[in-house]
Amino acid sequence: LELLRSPAGAWVLYKLDRGVDHVLVDEAQDTNPEQWEILREVTGDFFAGEGQAAGRVRTVFAVGDEKQSIYSFQGAEPRKFSESRRHWERLAGQVAAAFETISLTVSFRSAPGVLAAVDQVFSDPDLFRGLSFDDGATGTAHQSAWPDIPSAVELWPFEAEAGEAEADAWTHPVDEPEARAPAVRLARKIAQAVKAWTTTGDALGRVWRPGDVLILVRGRNAAFFATIRALKDVGLPVAGADRLDITQHIAVQDLVAAGRAALLPDDDLTLAAALKSPLVGFDDDDLLRIAVGRAEDVSLVEAMRAAAQAGDAAAIRGCEALDSWRELAAARGPFRFYAEILGPLGGRRRLVARLGAEAGDAIDAFLAEALSSEHPATPSLAHFLAGFAASDREIKRDLEAGGDAVRVMTVHGAKGLEAPVVVLIDQAYATGDRSPGLFDVGAPLPLWSPSSKTDCAPAAQAREARRARDVEERNRLLYVALTRAADHLVIAPFSKKGADGFHPASWGARVEAALAGGGYGLTSASLPYGDVLLWRDPEPAPKARETTEALVPQDWPIPQWLDRPADPEPEPAPPIRPSSALTAADQPRRPRERPLDPAARLRGVLVHALLERLASIAPDRRRAAAAAFVAARAAGLSMEARERIVADALAVIEDARLAALFAPGAFAEAPIAGEVEIGDAGVRTPVAGQIDRLAVTQDAVIFADFKTGARPPADGAPRPGQLSQMALYHALLAAIYPGRPIRAFLVWTAGPLVAEIPEADLEAALRGITPA
Repeated sequence: LELLRSPAGAWVLYKLDRGVDHVLVDEAQDTNPEQWEILREVTGDFFAGEGQAAGRVRTVFAVGDEKQSIYSFQGAEPRKFSESRRHWERLAGQVAAAFETISLTVSFRSAPGVLAAVDQVFSDPDLFRGLSFDDGATGTAHQSAWPDIPSAVELWPFEAEAGEAEADAWTHPVDEPEARAPAVRLARKIAQAVKAWTTTGDALGRVWRPGDVLILVRGRNAAFFATIRALKDVGLPVAGADRLDITQHIAVQDLVAAGRAALLPDDDLTLAAALKSPLVGFDDDDLLRIAVGRAEDVSLVEAMRAAAQAGDAAAIRGCEALDSWRELAAARGPFRFYAEILGPLGGRRRLVARLGAEAGDAIDAFLAEALSSEHPATPSLAHFLAGFAASDREIKRDLEAGGDAVRVMTVHGAKGLEAPVVVLIDQAYATGDRSPGLFDVGAPLPLWSPSSKTDCAPAAQAREARRARDVEERNRLLYVALTRAADHLVIAPFSKKGADGFHPASWGARVEAALAGGGYGLTSASLPYGDVLLWRDPEPAPKARETTEALVPQDWPIPQWLDRPADPEPEPAPPIRPSSALTAADQPRRPRERPLDPAARLRGVLVHALLERLASIAPDRRRAAAAAFVAARAAGLSMEARERIVADALAVIEDARLAALFAPGAFAEAPIAGEVEIGDAGVRTPVAGQIDRLAVTQDAVIFADFKTGARPPADGAPRPGQLSQMALYHALLAAIYPGRPIRAFLVWTAGPLVAEIPEADLEAALRGITPA
């Protein structure tokens, strides 16, 4: 934006104007003011007459819904959507260009009853505030694409704290407040309701699957985590939290404890935590039996080893686990250490079985951290654990991939999602103003006022404006929450300790008041999980009721392979080296080359080096450059030998038959790899090698292999091993460049002798290679 507003902005816009014909803005309601300003600057010339854009069709297309703008914390300003629409409409009118505003009121998600409830709720002017910024708009108006689908809206009574419980000597006092807390009581009621919906059916008799249920909260508060626990307690599959702080996840803490115990087993507390984790499976009785009664100078690990020698089964299991951890810690980096614990030692299976599917996501993120800690630093388990403990690691989970499981997430996280059944947990009490005391009043610096008691007039006005914007966003958040439901919507409020009813501004209170005043009205109903107020169709359509029978889960046979560990994959055979194809295929390892005379080996290395480098040097400078290169690297050779090396290399490069191989664009020492069908049976075998010289043209692919350590054959015919090498190169290149002729040259540099090998000979040689 600063660039566009700078003196160079006109030039930038001029350059952009030549290449921008269409602007598409998706999720326009979440666009921030600065982005709208950029769009206005970029599209300004769209409405400035024809100019250099004569004959071009130029468009601005923006799609969005002001009612769903809930990301003000990211800078979104829904008012700017309406302002920008009016801005472009005015510009289009000035040049007589077409402009159209299309309102989409048909919902392909929700049933008529749910939409009627939404419209009834937002017919309240206070709740509709912030959902539209068009003059004259008074409420929402929806139409369902599925007019025959039955639906229901449930409004639960607010869940308050239970009364004083009778004293019970067997109940630990620390446990009692949580069980009586409103959030926990509501969570248990929700779990009972979901259990009923997935077994006996809902208020309309429809049976849902766990994956059909979406539970929404305004924030990750006590009700959020209590609901996840309650669902697990009644045996329902749960996708878990949508965001995870992996440093605080119990599965990760168990893995950290195992790592620390492996490094320092004399740390009794850490070892006890590791033993009680699912990785080992101690319970309190096992730990007390081993630890209690030992001498003060006896550590837990010593007591456990003594108990193991006495035959204690739990102690034996603990010693075996600890010993395996210590062996891994001594020989592996952090990633391999935990990969072994989670894989072959069965740690992942035990953790997920105990803690649920979300543990898998936390474990994967933890493993990724362990792997990244090994680069570029030297792998160290102690260093990794120290750094991990001092960091914050939060991951966002994709609950859509959670399968047939209940989803629990925030309203913000659910935007764009839907579910047949939606439960909205409402915190039915005021939380107070927690916003910071900084206000944007249009000055270069923000205005700071810590509380309303110290507000000056501008601060008071800014604070009131912020309150109004917060109310508008809460209304839009309610709209997003209610419209996630396709068939069944439940509003479940809970209070805080000491509250005796809804807060007047809570969602539950406002929705109850709205639904009681119109449409179908609210009726009392007694359901398996309690008394509720029900808003529903007077008579569900029988046809739609029949279609819901398909949602009843069916029993499927479990395949035998599901619980059987997968067989280890066979180790891949090492690739054949074309230079030793006839022997490499029959050996598990690469054959060792026969030792050469040092002078002959040096001669071959120097000739190959010259053939690789001289082609890029001007012809009149090649001999001098080659002589200097050889003299610097082969001072021990005689002058005659050095001259012979230079002469042989230059003779090959200057050979007219090989001109394409040394032309600009040709490749030297080109690596190549792939799979080739060898032998009469056509067995696919990995091959890897390096082609001395390769040229790829529009008409053909040409390659050559140089032989520097042998005299040319008298008859000019290649030996079988050389033919096999060239055949493998030919087959690899034919697969890479199908349809082009492949020409193969075998070049003996002493001479030189150049032999082009016919394709038929290469194919015969390929069939003669014996696969491993």
